[in-house]
Amino acid sequence: ALKIKSNLERCGLKVLLTNDGADKDIPLAERCRLANDSNAKIVVSIHSNAAGNGWSDANYWMAAVIAKGGQAEKLAKAIEAASIPVLGIKSNGVQTQNLAMVRDTKAPAVLIEHGFHTCKTWVEMLKTQSVRAKIAECDAKGICNYLGVRWVDAPAAKWYEKELAEAVVAGITDGTRPEEPATRAEVAIMVLRALKGAK
Repeated sequence: ALKIKSNLERCGLKVLLTNDGADKDIPLAERCRLANDSNAKIVVSIHSNAAGNGWSDANYWMAAVIAKGGQAEKLAKAIEAASIPVLGIKSNGVQTQNLAMVRDTKAPAVLIEHGFHTCKTWVEMLKTQSVRAKIAECDAKGICNYLGVRWVDAPAAKWYEKELAEAVVAGITDGTRPEEPATRAEVAIMVLRALKGAK
């Protein structure tokens, strides 16, 4: 959700998350209320699916809407069209389901199941940053296509971004001024932190 938000904001859209990224479950009624109170133009609910109580080979993308023939179905199909050719997963299409997020929201609403977390091979892919980034980009492109908003590519990553992020997590540097010269004192401190295994 945070990656989708970042993609959409880069394209000039305003995004409200019903969960601010904290590890907590927001009740469905509260999610719907937040969406309705915000006068959102569209609602997209993001999920992964499950089949049974154990591992399963079931795995496909699908979208749920409250009824066919309206704007919600058009939104779902726009996201599907942007997703399926890229994600390497089959689609089970757009289905009508009586779910709170598509039933109790005023704006056209879609609930997306991005494959199954009960499929061992797919859940391992879902754990990776690259697959989640790809899913988020597909969702965002589909939303932009539906809204008629021009897609803006993300700026190319800097050559040092991955290692710099690791150094920040390790406590070696705060990550500021990545392209500016460092003083001898700063270099000495970073080297000592690295040698001590700073956290």
